[in-house]
Amino acid sequence: MNSAELRQADLFTATDGRFLQLDLDGSYARSDTGRSGFGTSSGAGLALSAGIEKCFQLFGMGSKLQLKVTDLGFVAWKGNSRRIDNNSTITYDGIEVENVFDLDGVVLDQAELQDTIGLEYEQGGFAQLLPTLVEARLRIGWHGKYCIAPARLYSWEIALDQRNLPGYTPRLSITKSFLARTALRPEASLSFGGFGGARLGIGLQYIVAPNVQLQLRVPNVIGPISGSGHGAALMFGLDVGL
Repeated sequence: MNSAELRQADLFTATDGRFLQLDLDGSYARSDTGRSGFGTSSGAGLALSAGIEKCFQLFGMGSKLQLKVTDLGFVAWKGNSRRIDNNSTITYDGIEVENVFDLDGVVLDQAELQDTIGLEYEQGGFAQLLPTLVEARLRIGWHGKYCIAPARLYSWEIALDQRNLPGYTPRLSITKSFLARTALRPEASLSFGGFGGARLGIGLQYIVAPNVQLQLRVPNVIGPISGSGHGAALMFGLDVGL
């Protein structure tokens, strides 16, 4: 089991190439690699997920508000785990060799190098929060017969979420669903935040049965067709109500 959190890592190279300077602020942890196999444990954790939803009328249309928290909890690593914490500036300006025919004292192994730049492991247990997801969804223009119907047919969806992950910013998305046929509904979405900037997405929903829905989505249309776009993904989903 491994965990890394990098808050800052800026590398500067002098114009004349005389030195390198690294501003590093982060941590790295790993469980005991000497113990592995069935029945061994590197720690313990606890996670809770909960949500509520409320159906109501908005602008004369059936609507639903959902609030949800996923993976709220922590992981506790055992006392034989190893961890590196570093928040410093490391400057490398080369090494001096007095005798090129005697390099025994010059060549550094991994342990010596880690000690030199202050990246030695410390042993001990610690706790770490899980990547919790908090989200709110407002669905407007409900077309289902019942509010709790799993085949979620709506005209608009506005969603806001935040994840406990480095570099993740609150993400806002707006989705418009179009009624093409009784069972087929294309959709378009615009989102901003998360790990990226503004993104345009498209999707398709197909109602196989009253309680069965197929979903196909491309959350970032620009990514697959443009070399300047960041990220390409395809999502397929199956929603079954019991």
